[in-house]
Amino acid sequence: ESDGIVTCDRPRPELPVRRCESIGNAMDLVNMDRDVHPVHFPQNIKTVTPATIMKGPEDYTDGLQETVYLRAHYFGNPEPRVAWYKGGRRLNHVDRIKIRTYPGESTLVIRDLRADDSGKYEIQIENEVGNDSCSASLCVEGPPEPPGGRPYITTIDRD
Repeated sequence: ESDGIVTCDRPRPELPVRRCESIGNAMDLVNMDRDVHPVHFPQNIKTVTPATIMKGPEDYTDGLQETVYLRAHYFGNPEPRVAWYKGGRRLNHVDRIKIRTYPGESTLVIRDLRADDSGKYEIQIENEVGNDSCSASLCVEGPPEPPGGRPYITTIDRD
């Protein structure tokens, strides 16, 4: 199976080795060689690089009702596809959660933090020649939630 990338060596004419007596003489020889052997590059060469995260999101601790920005910087050609996950589940835009992605940068924005926003967040990027991922932990601090339901007593001891 081929990945579609083909490399080949182009035959090169044998260039004579010349001795230079000075820098000026060397520059004259280089300039002379340019006139004799101009180099032409094809216009349709496409450079491909695997998707790579240069700087991943950082661990973050904040309070209830705050806003957090988890940012990652990446590169790759063709431009990588980006996805964010929390606890293994892919995140989508909802009222409080936004994903802003521009070439080379993606930011996960979570507004009005709640206790259940705490957890591990992961960014995954991929293109045709590679993939990469990175994660960060978010800890939301605040007063504990009140107990749910109505309290009841099961037994009473003298102690």
